[in-house]
Amino acid sequence: MTKWLEENRDSLPKGKVLEFGCGGGCFHDWFTSNGMEWECITKDYTGTEFGISSGLIEDITSENEYNIIFSCHSFEHCEQPIRALRKIYKSLIPNGIVIIATPLPVYDQILKGSDDDHIFVLNEWQMEKLLQYTGFKEIKIYKTGDHNRRDSIISVGVKL
Repeated sequence: MTKWLEENRDSLPKGKVLEFGCGGGCFHDWFTSNGMEWECITKDYTGTEFGISSGLIEDITSENEYNIIFSCHSFEHCEQPIRALRKIYKSLIPNGIVIIATPLPVYDQILKGSDDDHIFVLNEWQMEKLLQYTGFKEIKIYKTGDHNRRDSIISVGVKL
């Protein structure tokens, strides 16, 4: 994911970033070193570093606040992906972008159910359709293999 961010740094809007599912804040340094104001919401967080708050992306209430909403391998854990994307859309400013990295579906996840914590394992077409359905435009889908040597999809959409 860092490689993709580096390659697309100049096209990303500057301003306020909300990351959801940030764990310990591993993208905090990248965003802040590139002049962005970073916040995070993540499930069951009890720490105090970096301005991380506990909660779910489906429950955010902000409107027209963020330039970027970003997630790296967290969206597949959302219990209500359409609700989450609608909340994300409302929370972005006009011309704000959503960036969501998810794992590509693999045989074991789909047929054997060996990945219990991934509620949804979506392919490129499904991610594109979800973004369209929830109002995003200028959608781009990228395939990459840079997340712990697992193939990923990076889905990007713009709120016009």
